[in-house]
Amino acid sequence: MWAGRAAALSARLARPAFAALPVLSLRCAASKTVATPPVRDRVSKDVAEYWEQVLKTVDKATASKLIAHLDVTQVLGLPPPAEADATAGSDGEVPAAAAAARRRGVGSRKGRPPLYSYYVKVKKQHPKAVALVRVGEFYEAVGIDAVLLVQHAGLNPMGSGVPPRAGCPKQNLRRTVEDLVNAGLSVAVCEEAPENYSYGLAHKKQKDRYIAQVVTPASPHLLHGLVDEETDLLFDAAPPLLALVPQVGGYTVLEVSVDLGTVTVMEGLTEDAVYARLHEGGLAPPLFLHVPPTASGSGDRRLSEGTFEREWEQRVAAVFRSQVGVVERYSDPDWLEGLLTRVRSMLGLDASTHFNVIRASTRDRPRPLYYCTALNLGLHKARGQPCLLDYLLPQGSQLPLRRWMRRLLLLPPGPATAVALHRVCEILAGLSESLPLFPHVPAASVVLKLRNREANDIFFREMGELCAAIQDLLTRSGPQLPQLADSLLEVACQETGVKLGRERVLAGCRTALAAIHEVVDHDTQLVAGEWLPALEALGEDEREAMHKLMQSNEGAFRGKVRESVMQQHCDAVLQAREWVQRELQAVFQPLLRAHEQAKAAGREKAKDRPYIIYDAVNNALWLRWPKDSAAAAEGKVMDLPHPRDRNGKVESSCYSSHGLESALDDYRRACDEAGKAVRAQLRKLAGDLQGVQTELVCAATMGVAAAALDAHTREALRRGWKLPVQGFTAEGPPSPAAGGEPEGFEITDMWPYWLDGWDPSSVHNSLSLDGMALLTGPNMAGKSTILRSVCAVALLGACGLYAPAGSARVPYFDAFMLRNFSSDSPLEGRSAFAVEMTEMRYVLEDVSQRSLVLVDELGKGTEVRAGASLAGALMEELDRSGCRGIFATHLHALLDLDLELSNTDFYMMETAAAEDEQEAAAALDGYFYAGSTEAIGDRLKSHRQRTGKGGPHMEMAFLSLGSSQGAASLARSVESAVIRELQRRGFPMLSATDARRRHVARASGVAASAGDN
Repeated sequence: MWAGRAAALSARLARPAFAALPVLSLRCAASKTVATPPVRDRVSKDVAEYWEQVLKTVDKATASKLIAHLDVTQVLGLPPPAEADATAGSDGEVPAAAAAARRRGVGSRKGRPPLYSYYVKVKKQHPKAVALVRVGEFYEAVGIDAVLLVQHAGLNPMGSGVPPRAGCPKQNLRRTVEDLVNAGLSVAVCEEAPENYSYGLAHKKQKDRYIAQVVTPASPHLLHGLVDEETDLLFDAAPPLLALVPQVGGYTVLEVSVDLGTVTVMEGLTEDAVYARLHEGGLAPPLFLHVPPTASGSGDRRLSEGTFEREWEQRVAAVFRSQVGVVERYSDPDWLEGLLTRVRSMLGLDASTHFNVIRASTRDRPRPLYYCTALNLGLHKARGQPCLLDYLLPQGSQLPLRRWMRRLLLLPPGPATAVALHRVCEILAGLSESLPLFPHVPAASVVLKLRNREANDIFFREMGELCAAIQDLLTRSGPQLPQLADSLLEVACQETGVKLGRERVLAGCRTALAAIHEVVDHDTQLVAGEWLPALEALGEDEREAMHKLMQSNEGAFRGKVRESVMQQHCDAVLQAREWVQRELQAVFQPLLRAHEQAKAAGREKAKDRPYIIYDAVNNALWLRWPKDSAAAAEGKVMDLPHPRDRNGKVESSCYSSHGLESALDDYRRACDEAGKAVRAQLRKLAGDLQGVQTELVCAATMGVAAAALDAHTREALRRGWKLPVQGFTAEGPPSPAAGGEPEGFEITDMWPYWLDGWDPSSVHNSLSLDGMALLTGPNMAGKSTILRSVCAVALLGACGLYAPAGSARVPYFDAFMLRNFSSDSPLEGRSAFAVEMTEMRYVLEDVSQRSLVLVDELGKGTEVRAGASLAGALMEELDRSGCRGIFATHLHALLDLDLELSNTDFYMMETAAAEDEQEAAAALDGYFYAGSTEAIGDRLKSHRQRTGKGGPHMEMAFLSLGSSQGAASLARSVESAVIRELQRRGFPMLSATDARRRHVARASGVAASAGDN
C-alpha cells in the first residue's frame, strides 16, 4: 500500500510540468514491470511524507521541472539504479519507458552523480536535512536537495538537470545556508578534511570528508570557518523553541534558547498573551504542546475553547502555521525535562547538556504585552500604525539596540528592574562625566563563538574593548557612575537569569582582558588593511612580486596573534622567505643584466625586458621573457626549466629554477603551518575564556543595555520627552492586604508619540485616572489617539523610560490592555463581532485592580442598540474590578442606560472650529510677493528701499536651488507655483506676474517661499 502511494505521489507532483516525459512512465504509468527500489536506500514513511510536503511548496519554474526526476521514497530523492533483471519482462524484453530512461541515464548507475555513496551516507544520518557537500571550490547538492537549492537560494541547476544537481561557490555558502534555514529547512554542511601540505603531485587520492555542522531553524548560525573570516559576524540569539503547557491556573510558556543555553519558564499567562507571543514570530519549528495523559477528553477549558484539547491544538496550528510550521504533542509527566530531552535529541546535543532555568511569573512582573496592545503601538507590523520603537531611539540605531528595546517593551520588567532602568535614564540625563564607549556585542554571539571555538581575532579585539569599557565603568569613583554601574548590572542579571556581584564581573573582565592581550596581536601595523613588510634590499621587480606572494600567504595569519606565542613558526616563515628572495634574485638578476646590456647596445627595447609574474592559482613566482630576447638566450645558458603547477602539470610558458622551486615549496609549507598555529591559538583562547563565559555574557548585556538607554535618553531629550515618576518601589507596589492603595495615574501635557511636541500644532492633553473614564466624542475627534498616547506613557513609565509628556506619575500596572475595533478572522471562522467578544473575554478574565484597560469603539460589530447594551454591561464589570482605564465610544445611547457605575468619570472630547483660510488671509496686514533672482541680496535691498508696497519692515523666506544647469528654469517654475498657491488661499498679492511677465491664473499648486511686508 505504501509503495503504491509513493508512485501516485510522483505522478501528482510531476504531471503538471512534464505530463509526457517517458521517465514518469517508468515510475508511475500503469505498467506490469515496475522496478522495486533496493530496500537499503529507501526512507521511512515519515521521511517520505516530510519531503512530499516540502516539495509542495516549490513554485519556481526551473525547480518545478526537476521534480519530474525525483522519487521521494529514495534516500536522495533519485530513482534507484535499474538493473536488467528488474526491468525486463517475463519474455526478457525491457519496457520502452525503462529503455528510454536508461538512454538518458535516469535510474541507471551511469546517471549517478559524483560522490553518490557519500551523499547517501550523509542523508542516512540526517534524513530531513539538505546535504551541502564541499567539492573543490563549490558546495554541491543532488536530488531533492538540489531542487530546494534552486527554489530557495536562487541558483541554477548544473548540467542538464538529470540527475538534479546544484551548487554554490564557497564564498556564498553562508548566504545559501541562510536562505535555506529561512525557508524552515535544516542543512548538513560537509567539508573536505584538511590534508597534509602537498604541491605538484600529479595524482591525488580520494579526499576524506566530514559533517562540519548541521544548521537548523532552532540553531540557524553557520559557525564553521568563522576563525578564518576576515570580518567578524555578529550573531543575535537564535529564535527559541517554544512549548505551551495548558494548566488550570493559566498557560505556561517555555522558551528554549539553544545558543544561550537557557530555558525561560513564564507561568500564569492568558490565552491572549500566548497568542501575542506566537504572533510576534521569532520562534523555531516545531511548536511543542504538552498534554498530560490524563487530560485527553477531560474537558479542561484551558486546553480549548470547546471540550477537547485537540480542537485548541488544531486552531493554534491553523492560525499560526506561518510562525510555527507544525505542532508536536508530548505527554511526559515532567513537562520541563520532557521538553529538554526532545530538544537535545532533535538537535543532536549530548544528553548531559545543561540549560539554565529562568523562571518568571505574572505575580512578580507585568504580563507580556497583549497582542492587540502591541499591534496598536506598532510593535507588531501593522499597516498605518506608528511604531513606538522608531521614536524611542535615534534614526539609524544599530540592530542590537533596537532588538533589546523591543524585547523590553514586549516583556515589561518587574518593579526592581523597572526602578533600575529609571535610575539609569535619570543618571544619563544629568551625567557630567564621560561615559565609556560600549561595543555592541550580542550575548548570543559571545556564547556561540566561545562554545564552538570559532572566534577570530576581530571578535577578541571587540571583546577586549568591551571588557575594558566595563572595567572602566565598574572602577570609576564619583557621585554618578558607581550608581549607574550597579543599576546596569541589576538589569543585566535580571535578563540573563544569573545573579552576579560587581566583583565577580570585574574579575571576569580582567581575566578575559589579560588572556586576550597575551594572545591577540595589537601591534602589527596594517596599511590599507594589508600587512606590508619592508623589502629594501630587493629591486623593484622582486619587491613587487614578493609583496604579492607574502600578502597571499602571510596575510592570512599576520596581525592576528602575537609572534611571541608562535615564535618558532614565525622564524620558519622568515627563513623560508629570505631563501625565496635569494633564489629569486639569483635567477632574475642575470636575465635583467643581459637585457640591460642589449638595450644599451641598441639591440633591444624596453618591451623586451624579462619580468616576474605571481600566479595566484598556483601560488608561485615564475619568470617570463619575450621570444628571441637577450633574456631568452641567457635563460638557455642558465638551463632554466619549465615549472610544474599545483597538480604536477608542466607550465610551458613560464620558467623557474630548481632552487627557486624548492624555496617556494618550503615557504608555502612554513606559511601553511603558521596558519594552523594561528587557528590553534585562537581556538585555545576561546576555550580558555569559557571559564568566564557567564561574566562575559553579563558584560555584553550591560554594554548593549547601556548603549540602548544612552541612545534613548539623548533622543528623548531632543524630542522634549520627560521621565515619568514611578508610583512603586523596587520591592513592588503597596500590598492591598496591608492596606495599601494603588497610586494615582496622572499625566500632564501629553501628546502623541509620533508627533513633534515642539510643533505648535500638536495638541497637548492632561488627565488623571483613579478609576475608569467614559470618553465620548464624534468621529475623528481624537479618541483613539488619546488611548494610544495614554498606553504609550503608561508602558514607557512602567519600563523606566522617557515618555512624550510634560510630566507623569505612573503606578504599577500588572497588565496593559489596549483594544480597538477588530476586523474578522476568516482563518478562525470568526466574524468581527466574535473576535471583539473573544478579546473582551480575555480582558474580563485578566483584569485586576492594578490593570490598565483602554477600550475603543466596543460594539461596532453589531447593531447600535445591542452594541450599546453590551458596552454598558462590560463597562459595569470594569467599574466593579477597580481597574484604571478609558472606555471610548460614540454610542451615545450608552449614556441613557441606567448603569451602576461608582468608579467611573465621564469625559468628552473638546472640539474647536477650524479657522477659515480666507478669513485668516484677510486678517493679515500687508502684501505678499513671490519672485526668483540670481542676486538675493540686491533684490531684498531693492524691496526694502521702496515706499508704500514694500519698505524696511519687509520679511522674507527664500529657497536656494543652486547654480547647476536648469536651476533658473526650476526657480521660475517654483515662483509660478507659489503665486498660484498664495492666490488660492486668498492672500493679497503685490503682483500676480511671474518672471516671464505672464499673469498667473488662480489654481491649485504647491506652497513655496514668499515675502511679506
